Amino acid sequence: MKTIFISSFHPHISRNILLTRAFAVLRNALGLKIVLIVPEYKVAYFREQFGAKNVLVEGVAAFQSSRTKRGIFFKRLGMLMMHTETVRLRRGYKYYTERRLWYDFFWRFMALVGYLPLARRMVRAIDAAVSPHDFFDPLFAAYQPNAVFSCDIQNDNDVALMQAARAHGAKVLGMMRSWDNPTQRTIRIFPDHLFVGSAELKDETVAICGFPREKITVSGQPHYDRYAEARNGAMPQTREEFFRAFGLDPKRRLIVYAPIGDLTIRKSNDVDQHIIELLGTVDAQVLVRFPPDESVHFSEDFEKPANVFFHRPGRVFKEHQFTDREIRREDDDSLIGEMAYADVVVTGPTSIGLDAAYFDTPIILANIYPTPNRPFFEKVYQYYCTHIRKLVATGGVHFAETKEDLYETINAYFKNSQRDATGRARIREKWFSYSQDGHAGERLGEAIKKLLL
Repeated sequence: MKTIFISSFHPHISRNILLTRAFAVLRNALGLKIVLIVPEYKVAYFREQFGAKNVLVEGVAAFQSSRTKRGIFFKRLGMLMMHTETVRLRRGYKYYTERRLWYDFFWRFMALVGYLPLARRMVRAIDAAVSPHDFFDPLFAAYQPNAVFSCDIQNDNDVALMQAARAHGAKVLGMMRSWDNPTQRTIRIFPDHLFVGSAELKDETVAICGFPREKITVSGQPHYDRYAEARNGAMPQTREEFFRAFGLDPKRRLIVYAPIGDLTIRKSNDVDQHIIELLGTVDAQVLVRFPPDESVHFSEDFEKPANVFFHRPGRVFKEHQFTDREIRREDDDSLIGEMAYADVVVTGPTSIGLDAAYFDTPIILANIYPTPNRPFFEKVYQYYCTHIRKLVATGGVHFAETKEDLYETINAYFKNSQRDATGRARIREKWFSYSQDGHAGERLGEAIKKLLL
């Protein structure tokens, strides 16, 4: 009997891995015991949703390493040593908000050091040696796993788990969780084998992070298997069922708005309310799908327009704490419906643009503000991050910077949904090259089995 630890610390992992065929392949494998490692207060939920005779669930207190000086130092150093446009923007924002010249100088110096492969290797070695991970020791002693599969290799908890696995002699397998991961921060510990969702991610991981190309497998993103089935006619809900579930009229046009969120606009998020109010004047229904792991601020005098409907997905664990909800199957079903049945999707610098492009639905990135002449870092500067620049460069999304442009483009898409379709095809080719055949989950599960059994 072989044993594998599988991590699920980020709220998206339930959807990305555990609800997919990748997990089913591993769960049904003969001679394999799975231990899910999750935040301690979510153990009951994970046992109820995913527990089986050969699937056990263990909880740990989250973020133990990054609460220490050593852990937080190496976490920050992992970003400081990067030299992407995304990281340069973060450095500029930090200086704008804090005005710490010495920190800005140190960041610039470490970015130069980060160009040296030897320096990165040395930092990874020191990180593994001194960053705390002994709080996982009881689990390794109890189960003696043959391997660990980290579903989010840049998550603080996953880093500590992989470091513990390396120290205990277990094989380390990992996966990039999201399309922006290689441009955000360096990889603090190199897995023995890495899985990514697209050829684009593979190329970025090699070029930016220095990860060995021969140790990367492009599996596709497993949760898009159900999107592929939906696109081929097997929708979770018919159009009438979907519209009825949200109190919408199936005879009217639908705009889906995915808010930018408070974490993106840290000083004061007045942008989402402003865009919702603008969309409230359009002759259409507006369904606002809130981010499942982030809050969205509204002023006390905000009055929701009559044509606007709210959808707050995610399994709630802590009321009023939006950073830790789990995405359930029904939440993903609703996202499929929102992307497939919308006439237009309006969003910010998020992955919702990819989801909409998967269904060839027109996309508008709304870079619009209620007051004029804002300084650059008091706007949504994330529109200029590496991955969003690449998205805009495909020509598959429209970048609206005035309300007039927003209205004009919405009406243009209403009249011709094939406008910018060639660009949306480029998006699918770039980021979904291995996620359109409906077999990404099987590829990932079988590849892990081959490396383990």
